[in-house]
Amino acid sequence: MGWWESAYRQSPPWDIGAPQPEIVKLVENREIGSGKILDIGCGLADNSIFLARNGFSATCMDIAHLAIEKGKAKAREQKVEIDFTVGDALKLDEYFDEEYFAAVVDSGLFHGLSDEERLLFAKQIYRVRAREEKSVPSTCEVRGVRKDGTVIWVELSSTRIVYNGQPAAQATFTDITDRKNAEETAKESEEKWLSLVGMVPDGIVTLDLKGVITSVNDAFLRLTGYTKEEIVGKHFAKLQTIRARDVPKYLKLLGPALTGKLPPPFEYSYVRKDGSIGWAEAPIRFLKKNGKTTGFQAFLRETTERKQSEEGRRNFSENANDETPE
Repeated sequence: MGWWESAYRQSPPWDIGAPQPEIVKLVENREIGSGKILDIGCGLADNSIFLARNGFSATCMDIAHLAIEKGKAKAREQKVEIDFTVGDALKLDEYFDEEYFAAVVDSGLFHGLSDEERLLFAKQIYRVRAREEKSVPSTCEVRGVRKDGTVIWVELSSTRIVYNGQPAAQATFTDITDRKNAEETAKESEEKWLSLVGMVPDGIVTLDLKGVITSVNDAFLRLTGYTKEEIVGKHFAKLQTIRARDVPKYLKLLGPALTGKLPPPFEYSYVRKDGSIGWAEAPIRFLKKNGKTTGFQAFLRETTERKQSEEGRRNFSENANDETPE
């Protein structure tokens, strides 16, 4: 314990002065449910403060008194309410005998424990998480570092059992590094695709199978003049960009797509937010996931200038014919 106290007399190397990126991701991706959160090995409380600011009831626990005192000062300075506890992570049931936490987070503690301590740690986490669901297995994903420095992901599953006539917890560790790496690669590919979508000059809109808009790119918003909030989440037939008289025509065009037959690209007029009329060509393609159609992607390929040019030539030709002497 003395070593931890001395570490916090200065600036410990693991303190980055901000919430850990992995904690931020968990919150942004809504992978942590609402409720009470126990932050074990909380250090200077940056993760706990971030969690509290995002609507969680956070409890910050560390073995170092000095870390807790500094964390309290930081929370007061930022006017954030957090419960603080000085304690040993391997004896959670001694501090939280009657408390239940919706989730337990740890950044940098687990990988520093021995194999025997990790098993005890898992049992302690289960005891403070599973008190209200005693027969339900508890599962969480933990990021660790091997002795050679490589990063691994482990799925930790614990189940309450009876061992030698006494209540106990059985913990299972499963290496899920390959799966997590695959998920990260898929996420990076999706982000790259979204970045490219944002750069193309054509407007792009995606719809689910019910015809509700699920996303639009910046070009679509720029061409129509509407905001994302005015488009996404609405049925395409109720959009202000479509004239009411044209809705039946578009419903007829898109109807066959629901049975697996895409219509050929078609030209249509749309209404900009300022009331002016634009023209576009709309190729449509299916969106699929795991071999199943999940929606549609339509392009707004601007043809207004071409349409106006054609209209101008037609008017000129008609006027010329009217003025030709008999």
